[in-house]
This record gives sequence, structure tokens and C-alpha cells, in this order.
Amino acid sequence: MWSIYVVGTRISRFFSGILQTGILPDVFDAFDDLEWLILHSRTPTLSGDVPPSVFSANSVRVDLRNNQFDSLPESICDASNLQRLRLGNNHFGVRKRPIPSCISTLTKLQVLDLEHNQFTGSIPSFEKLTELRALKLNSAFVPQSFLQPLPSWIYNLTNIEMLQMEENRLEGTLGTEFGTLSDLTILSLRNNYISGTVPSEMAHMHEIQQLDLGFNKLNGTVPTFAPAIILSKLDLSFNGLTGSLPPLPADLVKGYFAENRFSGSLPKSFPYGLKELDLSHNEFSGSVPPSVCLNSLEQLRLYQTSLSDELPSCLSRLSKITLADFSFSHISGNLPDLTNWTSLQLLGAAATKIGGPLPQLPETTTEFLAGDALFTGQIPDSYGLQNLQKLNLNRNLLTGTVPDSLCNIPYFSVVENPLSCPFPICCQSSDSDCHQCCDPCTSFSS
Repeated sequence: MWSIYVVGTRISRFFSGILQTGILPDVFDAFDDLEWLILHSRTPTLSGDVPPSVFSANSVRVDLRNNQFDSLPESICDASNLQRLRLGNNHFGVRKRPIPSCISTLTKLQVLDLEHNQFTGSIPSFEKLTELRALKLNSAFVPQSFLQPLPSWIYNLTNIEMLQMEENRLEGTLGTEFGTLSDLTILSLRNNYISGTVPSEMAHMHEIQQLDLGFNKLNGTVPTFAPAIILSKLDLSFNGLTGSLPPLPADLVKGYFAENRFSGSLPKSFPYGLKELDLSHNEFSGSVPPSVCLNSLEQLRLYQTSLSDELPSCLSRLSKITLADFSFSHISGNLPDLTNWTSLQLLGAAATKIGGPLPQLPETTTEFLAGDALFTGQIPDSYGLQNLQKLNLNRNLLTGTVPDSLCNIPYFSVVENPLSCPFPICCQSSDSDCHQCCDPCTSFSS
């Protein structure tokens, strides 16, 4: 259960017994050479107060992550040689206490992890912690009604490599000074109240690999990314960004741009190694370019856009695709041949002009959502003999009878199609929310 490393003294056997009690005893001052204490648990077991003797002038690394501790001792202020402090995923602050301000005096800190706790108040200034390489404050505070400013001191952390400040009710704008953080590789300010534009300097951070600005109040256009940028994950979803989508970084693997106001045509090219692309809930128009036919692509979300015309036939070669959703768009024609889509789990074509015969779905498919489309012909009996958990074919142009095998699907609905009787016995069930064969499903033949 436990990963216990105590560097500088051999006391692992001593701890193997007392850790079963759930309370950490105040015995560490007996070991004057204790430098590392790592009590990182897979399942939260230790709770209560962190004993004062955990921290001393000799402490170099303390890791208490994934427990249920709720109080820090004042002795943390004496740990002047502390380099790594990991306190994430605990209950610190549950007694209505703020982040101890004296942490800002521990100037040798390189890693500070306080995420997923329940501190009150606001983020103290860590301006003096110039050796910091990683700062994790995601969801560090109990939900509060007030907003706090995006700290300006973050631009003084010139050695920072990882900066994560998600869900802290931060407001303000993104500073051009981000461009001066030359070692920054991971930046996440997700789910805050940050407004204004994305400064062009952020598109020229040459070491940045993951940039998450999703769920904020950003507006304006996205700057053009520098050719040398090595960004692999970019999340700008749920903002108010406008204009066209610029060419994406060549190393991008995951790109999320949903719920903005992007418009115009899709880019003429996409990164060769792209695995996940979400362009949903935007104002893109024109056709889906063949450039999205990437052998690496696993998820493609194009729903709720103004995209039109037929899908490129080259989509049929996407052998790794698990999710493809074209719903609520003006896309027309037929779906691509799904023979190679052997990993498909969800396929969406609802509220589109996509039609023709229903496709033969791969065995892996669990959801096929295609209501309010233009599909014709009969419903394949195979749909009920596979792994489908949800099937929606409402308001199409389907004919023939409803296969009895569809009763094996936990949820299916095929209302408002010109289907013929007899209907499956499950259509006569009172559980009409699960099986809807017609609207209303009241007419049956023997």
C-alpha cells in the first residue's frame, strides 16, 4: 500500500507497523539525519495533524500526497533546506486555514505541490521562490465567492518548468511576460476567469509542451505559432475566441478548440501525429478537408458547426479512430466506409444531411447517434447482436420492420420513421424511455 522512503536513516521497518494506525506519530525528531520522508499513499490512510517533527532544518524532501491530513505544523517554517514539498490531495485548510505564508520564505524550494486541498483565503506571494521548477495549485482552495487576481509574481519565477493553477477563481489578463519564462514546458490556467487576448509571446515559448487555457473568458484571435514550438497539447476550449484557426504546431498531438466562435474554413493541413481534435461548437464553414485523414487520429469532433458538403472518402482509412462526431452540422452525403474503423466506440451523425443506407458498425461500437438525418433502407439486424448500448435513429427515412434483436440494446429509439409492423415485443413494454419504436408505440399486428 505504501511507498516509504526515508533517506539518511534505516527506519522503514519501524514505520511498517505504526502506519496501520492511520495517525502519524510525532517521533521524527529522534532521527537527526532525516532528509527525505515520502509517505505517498495509493489509498488515503493517514489523517489528522501532520506532527511537528516531520519538518526540520534537515528536511530536503517531504511527500505526503494522497492522504487525509488536515493541519500543518508551524515547524514547516523552520524547514529552510526544503527543496521538494508535496502536499497535494489532502484536506489541508478544512479547518478554515490559509496556505501558510511562511512557505514563501523557503527559498530553496524547487517543487511545491498544494493542489486539491481546502485552503481558505488567497494565494500568498511566492515571489522569492526563484528556484521553483514546479508549482501545482490546482483546486487548492475551498470554493469561495470572491475572485483573486492572476499573480504578477509568477513572471519572476524564471526557472519554472511546470505552472498549474487550475480552478482558483483567478481573474485578470495574460501578460506578455510569459514569453520570458524560457524553461516553461507545462502551463495550465484552466477553469478560471481570465479575460483579454492570448498574447503573441505565448505562441513563441519554445519549450512549451502543454498549454491549457480552457474554460476562461478569453477573446480575440489566436496568434500564429512559431515554427519551432514543440507544443503537443493545446486546449483553448470554452472561451470566446474568434477569427480563423491558425496553422497548428507541427508536434501537436491533442488539440481542443470547442465552444468558441472560430469561423472560416478549416486549416489546409493538420499535424501529422495528431490524435485528438475537437472543433465542435464553432462557426466553421466550408467542407471537411482531406487533411484530417490522419493515420494517427483517434478522436474527431466536428459537431455543432456550419461545415457542409460530403465527407472526404479518405476518412475510411482511419484505423485508430475511436470517436467521430459530425452531428448538428450541414454535412451531407454518405458516411465513409467503416471497415477499417475497428476501434470505433462512438459515431455521431445526428441532425445532419448524411444519408443513404445505414452502415455496418464495427463490433467495438457502443453508441450510434443518428437521429434527424436522412438514412434510408432497413435497420440491420446486426445492430442488436453487437455491443451497442445506445442507438438513436429517430426521424430518418427508414423502412421495413424493427429487428427483434434491437431489444438487446439498453437504449434504442427509432420514432418517426415510416416503419412497418410487427414491432418487437419490447416496444410494448411500459419502459418506453428505453425502447421507443414509434411515436406513440401503440399499434401492433399479430
